[in-house]
Amino acid sequence: MIFFFYGKEAFQPLERIRALRDRFLVKNPAGSGYHFLDCDDGKSLGEIGHVLSAQNLFAQEQLVVIKDFFSCNDAHAQKELIPLLERSGDDVIVVWERCVPRKNAKLFTWLVQNSSDTQLYNFLEGPALSQWVSGRFKWYGGGADARACTLLASGIGNDLFRLDCEILKLVTYASGRTVTSQDIMLLVKMDVGGDIFGAVEILAYGDRVQALRLMHKQIASGDDIHYIFSMYLYQVRTLLAISGMYHDKDQRDKSIIAKACKLHPYVVQKSLPILARVSQRQLLRAHDLLASIDQDMKLGKRDVQTALTHFVTTF
Repeated sequence: MIFFFYGKEAFQPLERIRALRDRFLVKNPAGSGYHFLDCDDGKSLGEIGHVLSAQNLFAQEQLVVIKDFFSCNDAHAQKELIPLLERSGDDVIVVWERCVPRKNAKLFTWLVQNSSDTQLYNFLEGPALSQWVSGRFKWYGGGADARACTLLASGIGNDLFRLDCEILKLVTYASGRTVTSQDIMLLVKMDVGGDIFGAVEILAYGDRVQALRLMHKQIASGDDIHYIFSMYLYQVRTLLAISGMYHDKDQRDKSIIAKACKLHPYVVQKSLPILARVSQRQLLRAHDLLASIDQDMKLGKRDVQTALTHFVTTF
């Protein structure tokens, strides 16, 4: 049986491999027959062939993981792997590639046609990322409200390894109760850009108190106040640019919006849920207020922290 996992996101395929390994080790507690062959660490076609053709006296079948074979081998070596896989018999073979190989490569075509399970793992974005976060809380036996999931996804991004660690920490801290955005602000150190995106989304929900707490946490953690302000201004201008397509032209296709606004599709994807809750009029008002604050700060008429507090509480 052959599994073929590929794509730039590594957490999900690694989890699948761990699950396969754990099931294999139940049948073979000594670990005999399990091989993890990492081509990045120099495992060659010859070594892979030796493992695949070896007879194991202590296990009826083998579990063999072949990692990053495409990126470490040329087209000739890739073709040479096919007959070795064809003779795998009852063994379980996982071919895991941390990229997207050429679709017309002979080995790629063969794997797609002959694998029991072929799965592409792209980086999660937008609602899909928030849903993954929500599901991970449940996987650990806990739970989090929608705002908490959105804030965590916005503040950390699609690094599932780090998200997983933070979620486990939050579930342990909450000890059976639902995790809230306040817990996240207390326990999680997030990137400034992500923090601001999360804060703007919280403001879209009308929760000024939580957004204000998040702003004060950023300042207390040592983030530069002027940079925080510039990020608010950037986020609002980005939302305004997208809102013309979203509100005026009723466009929802992130690729079309991204091309028209000259933005990355990921930024558009993160913006759409906010635009569903905020009108153009609100965004224009917010932009005018930030522009006024910017001018007053340059003239020395306003303190940045006081001005930002005013912005958050009047959004």
